[in-house]
Amino acid sequence: MLTFRPLVACAIAFLASCTFLPTTSSLGQNDWRSPLDGRKLIMKQTVKGHMTFVCSYDQQGFYWKFAHPSGTLFKGSRKVGTLNPDWSITSIQQKNLKMRLIASGPIERTIDLRDALFQVESHKNGPYANVRYIERTQSRGGMPLTKCSASQQGQTLKRPFEAQYIFWR
Repeated sequence: MLTFRPLVACAIAFLASCTFLPTTSSLGQNDWRSPLDGRKLIMKQTVKGHMTFVCSYDQQGFYWKFAHPSGTLFKGSRKVGTLNPDWSITSIQQKNLKMRLIASGPIERTIDLRDALFQVESHKNGPYANVRYIERTQSRGGMPLTKCSASQQGQTLKRPFEAQYIFWR
């Protein structure tokens, strides 16, 4: 009998690495970073936080459905910003960046978030002035390690993660 559990697991892994499936992107697995061609690298920051999931049910059974991210951005050991549940970043100077997923890389390990590329709406001043893209790389963790069950339906699961965020102009 054919089972679709591996497909569900892959779908969960992809959704956890982004807010939604990109519907307008024509970027493939090999060229997902192509919007960065010719761009200037501005800075790198480490993000440490959690990905939150809710135990849900569909026709395939119970699974951890991605809900939202949260985290703190660091430059070395100094806190420089916050990753908010709405996929925005707030700097310590209270300047916001709004991110929108445009592409994601291949799955390296099922326990880690995928590399991802976000398009950014930024301010003209402040630490994130004129940022156009943020690339998430070198992720460690963030994905559920087990399935959820009927007794967990509606419960949340927070999975810690760490990643590099690379800011591009």
